[in-house]
Amino acid sequence: MNTPQGQRWTIVMPSAEPTGGAEEALLQFVRSPASESIALQICFLEQGSLEQETERLGIPTRRIKTGRTREIGKWWRAAGEIAGAAVEFGGGGILGWMTKGHVYGGLAAWRAGLSAAWFQMGLPESGLLDRAARKLPAKAVFACSEYVAKLQRQAQPRVPVVAIPLGVDLTRFRSARSITPAEARRRLGLPDTGPIIGIVGRLQAWKGMHVLIDAMPEVLRHHPTAHCVAVGGPFAAEPEYPRILSAQVQRMGLQSSVSLTGMQKDIPLWMQAMDVVVHASDREPFGIVIVEALALGKQVIATAPGGPAEIIRDGQNGHLVSFGNHQELASKLQLILSQTDQLPQSELIRTAEHFSDAAYAQRLVDALVNILKMDK
Repeated sequence: MNTPQGQRWTIVMPSAEPTGGAEEALLQFVRSPASESIALQICFLEQGSLEQETERLGIPTRRIKTGRTREIGKWWRAAGEIAGAAVEFGGGGILGWMTKGHVYGGLAAWRAGLSAAWFQMGLPESGLLDRAARKLPAKAVFACSEYVAKLQRQAQPRVPVVAIPLGVDLTRFRSARSITPAEARRRLGLPDTGPIIGIVGRLQAWKGMHVLIDAMPEVLRHHPTAHCVAVGGPFAAEPEYPRILSAQVQRMGLQSSVSLTGMQKDIPLWMQAMDVVVHASDREPFGIVIVEALALGKQVIATAPGGPAEIIRDGQNGHLVSFGNHQELASKLQLILSQTDQLPQSELIRTAEHFSDAAYAQRLVDALVNILKMDK
């Protein structure tokens, strides 16, 4: 490894299972050739499969025992252990992955006399965790979109905030383009006729699966063979939401027109089977699913405001609607399914190329290197 002198970073990662975009972003970063230009170690705050994956890549890992964040004594001890690990690793800086990562990593960096930075993967909030993170020293905050960066600057005006848009493993989705949508439907047991409208993500209320289901009766009135597929597993903090969605489907009599698939591994195959991909989230920080859909040349409807508006130019490479407005969503779906508002695949795929995992990883490496250069 050709590591510039002093370019060493200890990443503090709160979660250790690949359950969402933040975890996928970490894996993309550590797998990237760009990350080989700096020395990395990862301190996980819980046990999970990401530990084994990063170790397989040759990245040293540690598991840090923590209690509840509000348990001051355990927080202090955990931060001390991280500080010791960073010093033993050779110093450099400590990067908190997500807000909780900085709550531990920022304190650890202060105790060790090292530089700290953190990656804001969500929206700045007013809760205890976010307020604690903003109180801790940081040379910079990285934000997953300019939308998040703007909000972070308002919440933390004295700290430099750098937007580093996330990326997608485009190779994985290019491979899926070689499978016809009809073949993808056959493999997945989906209807072989009629348009398929899909939504992909963990089952959380803010992601708006219920809004798409609300739109389906109007869509079916004009396109009776349409089928809606919601692909995603439950979220531990909202165990009731899948039941709410199932009850909604039953109540609206949509059992034959809406499928809740649960968590699936082959997301590119599922998305290749879709004609339209809907991203219905409330103030989405970025919107990786949107880039994935565009990489497959799919028609996309996303919500504004939020990170999607930095990917989608309304009417040029996708469509934007307001969150929670199922009538507006239904109207846009009807236009697309009637083929009166479809956009050329070449433009959609070209947009996705701007959001590669390689470009994202290089931007993050450059930002980390600049922080430690400023310390010299």
